[in-house]
Order: sequence, then C-alpha cells, then structure tokens
Amino acid sequence: MSNYTYNENTGRYRIKKAEIWFPNFAGVQSQYNQAGKRNFKVAISEELATDLEDQGIRISELKRRDDTEPQRYTTKIGVYPDSKIFLVTDDHKAQPIKVEDSECIDREFRNGLIRNGEVDVKFHVSVNNRLNPPTPYLRLDAIYFPIDMDDQSDDYSDYQVVDHL
Repeated sequence: MSNYTYNENTGRYRIKKAEIWFPNFAGVQSQYNQAGKRNFKVAISEELATDLEDQGIRISELKRRDDTEPQRYTTKIGVYPDSKIFLVTDDHKAQPIKVEDSECIDREFRNGLIRNGEVDVKFHVSVNNRLNPPTPYLRLDAIYFPIDMDDQSDDYSDYQVVDHL
C-alpha cells in the first residue's frame, strides 16, 4: 500500500509507490470513461482515504474477497493538459511525456511494464454553476513512472530531465 506526505506550502499530496488502477491517460472512450476524460484510479491508505473524504473527495471502498484481506481504498485522479508525466530510470534521468502523447503510457500498463509510480496531486474545487454545488476533486500535478529500475524504492523527484532516455 502506498504512503503519502502533504506539503502545506504547495497544497500538494505526494503518494509514494502508488498502485495505479484503470489508467486512461489517452482519454479513450470506454464502458467506464467518456471520450476525452483522462484519468486513473490510485490505491490509497485508510489514513489518506479518511483525510481526503473529510475534504469531500469521493473515495471507493473495495469489497474484500475474505475477512483476512485488508480493506482497500481508491480515488480517481484527473489528468489535465498541464499535468507532468515522466519516465524515470535508475540513474535518475527523466524523460517528459506530453499528455497528448500519453497513449504510450496506457500501452505500457497493458503490457505490464508499468505498475506503479510516484504521484503528486493537488486538491481543487470546481464551481460548475449556481444550480450545482462546488465539487472537490484531485488534479494530477506530476507523476513519475520508474522504468528499467531494479530498486523502485527511491524518491523519483530528484531527477534530471532529458530529451531522450
């Protein structure tokens, strides 16, 4: 399960070793997703689930297979044009991927080459109109995907951005 930190100065949550579920970085229409909606779910700890739920974020509590299995929680993260996506290697070199080119990330998930990452998200509140109440949501600020790494326990944020890996 992932652990997290919260930075009060930036208003950013950092979820380390985040398990990414149902990635749709390309915004492909599916049974569960509208065309153009880029998002994914992330497995979170009970502590983070409680913290986010107290702020009005929708949390899903997954059904346990049996009583010995720990309770699991997920929440949806929105991916936007200014979100940053990086592929990080052992030597802490990071290649940025443009959100509009991110169908390669979905492909890497389908092929099992990427399973987790380090996720930075910010809490936002949308103001739709006078008839609908403001809606809190989580917006992806940056995500770091380890590739070709033997030890995936490092902090990926101290990287050197390069054009090509």
